[in-house]
Amino acid sequence: TMESGEAELRDRFGARFDISRFRQHWQGRFDAELAVSFRIMPGARSLLELFDARRMPLALVTSASRREADNLLRASGFEQFFSAKVTADDIPPG
Repeated sequence: TMESGEAELRDRFGARFDISRFRQHWQGRFDAELAVSFRIMPGARSLLELFDARRMPLALVTSASRREADNLLRASGFEQFFSAKVTADDIPPG
């Protein structure tokens, strides 16, 4: 869990370890890496356009955070195809 990960970081680096600063730095690095490594599968856009032309509602379900999903949808130009999203942020821990 996130709480156990934070506790482990504090145990290793001390009580003064700045978790929020670490999260911001890590998220920035993760976003930068994803931006250069993300690839759209061949045919994905054509398939989404076909569904859209047939007015088929689509939902995106992902284990990514809402922020990550929104960033990737924006970067890919796919955000207009999905009428609903369920992300890791929508699911309670456990």
